[in-house]
Order: sequence, then structure tokens, then C-alpha cells
Amino acid sequence: MKFREFYFANYRLLLDEAICNEPHTGHLADFEKPMSYTDTFTIQLGDEAEFKARYEEAITSPKVFEDTQRYAVHKLKDGWAVVAPAREQISCMLLESSRDCAQMSIYMPKERNFISSDSKIDKAKKILVTAYVPHFIISSMALRGTLALHASLVERDGFGVLFLGPSGMGKSTQAKLWERYLGADFIIGDRAVCRQFGSVWYGYGMPWDGTDDIQRQKFVPVRALVALEQAKENRLCRLSAVEAMQVLLRQARLPVWNEEAMQKNTEQMWSMAQDLPFYHLQNMADEECVNLVYNTLYEVKK
Repeated sequence: MKFREFYFANYRLLLDEAICNEPHTGHLADFEKPMSYTDTFTIQLGDEAEFKARYEEAITSPKVFEDTQRYAVHKLKDGWAVVAPAREQISCMLLESSRDCAQMSIYMPKERNFISSDSKIDKAKKILVTAYVPHFIISSMALRGTLALHASLVERDGFGVLFLGPSGMGKSTQAKLWERYLGADFIIGDRAVCRQFGSVWYGYGMPWDGTDDIQRQKFVPVRALVALEQAKENRLCRLSAVEAMQVLLRQARLPVWNEEAMQKNTEQMWSMAQDLPFYHLQNMADEECVNLVYNTLYEVKK
């Protein structure tokens, strides 16, 4: 079995070449440049002939989390299993992970009763590689000191700003406004992650993004976090650590099935809420709101 190496957020990803040959993994080429790393994730294709036995073991194991009808996480004796049932649009899928989430295997079915239709196999592979796998990796990084946020990340003057908010609140809009009016560097649109080294928090681009499909292998010291709210005026206010924690609890991508990882993420969020400036921005998504935030952060920096 051969693997290709990719790097992000000071991690290394070893990805089975059989997965890399899929057309929807082309964007990973931007993450081939080596960077220092603290841990390695390995993802491989499992033997299709083993799918049925592993699937049946997974679904009879304790279920620890379920996301409506999309997938469920089961606790195995030595790890985790993510099961997505066959639906009209996709085939049944199985992702197995070791307990520490360092080793993962993707299993695809052969038997007809696990396949919605022959034409859906390729779509199922795409969904696994671009949705379930990165979601599980992002969540499992909590075990290794990383906090994943539903946030956009931009860089200006050597520091990063994270815009947080639910879908449709204007995270990528703010990032694009900073690009337009300040010449900022748009690093990632929806799945930023943060790690702390020493006293410095860093924001990172990831190989996987949301609908904006903006992902860059770049990291930058975080200057501030900004929670967004659409409004008919531009107004910026500083939040307390408790208020910041409340926002983070809503916008963090939490591994809710893993008690140890949840504990680590909770501790990280509280440290971040205390360490970094956190603001609430009511905004009209215009040049004025960009200047308001930038000038405030620049004054704080001085």
C-alpha cells in the first residue's frame, strides 16, 4: 500500500494513493509542502470483502452519537465506527478509527443490499472523503490540542482575525470585504482551526472547507475573534471571557461522542476566551464595518 503525504495545522496526513486518485481530492495538492508536525493521521481503503462483517459489528456496538439520518458513531472495543446508512443519493458507508483517531480505514460495500444503486458508488466515495473523513479528523484533533471552529480566517499585517457565526451570518462576506478594502489574505472560509504554542494562538487553513471552497496551507498568529450579527448599523463591542465562551460553545466543532476530547476542547475554549480579544460585531457588511474592526484591532495591537 502506498501513501501520499499532506500537511496542515502542524499535522501530517498519510492518505492511501487509491483515495488520492479520486478526482475530488485534487485540492489536496496545495497541502503537499512539508511543515513541522506533532502527530500523523493515516487513512487507507479497507478490503471491500471485509465490509459486511465490519458493518454488522459496528451497528451492533453501542451507539454514542447520531446526527439525524446522516451518520452515527458507534463505540468499538478498540476504536470508533462511523456508519452512514444507504439512502436514495448514496450507498452505505463505513469509517473505522482507532481509539486515538490516528489510524482510519474506509470500507465500501460490494453486496447489492448495501448499495442504493450502482451509479451512486462514486458519489458515496466523494462524500466519505470530502465530508465524513474531514469532519472526523477535525473533531479528533481535539485529542491533540486543536480547536476547530465554524469560522473564516483572514490575515492582515502579520496577524489573523477569525470571524465566527452560524451559516448565512456573513463569515465569508467579511473575509471578502477585508480582501477588497484592506488587501487581506483570505485563508479559509468555514473550517478554521486553532492551536496554542507557548503563549501564542495560531489560526490555520485546512485541506477541507465548506461552500466557499477556500483552503490554503497557511497559518498566522491570531489577533482577535469577532462574532457576527447582521444589523442596520455598524457597532463593535468587546466581550467578557464568559460571553466569549458562550459564543465558542455554539461555534466550535465538538467531538461530542468522545468524553476525553470534549474535556480538552472545553479547557481550550476557556483558555482562548481569557487569552484573546473577543468582539461582537453588528454590521451592514460594508467598508465602514471593515475599517471599524481593523482600526480597533490596530489600536489594541499598538
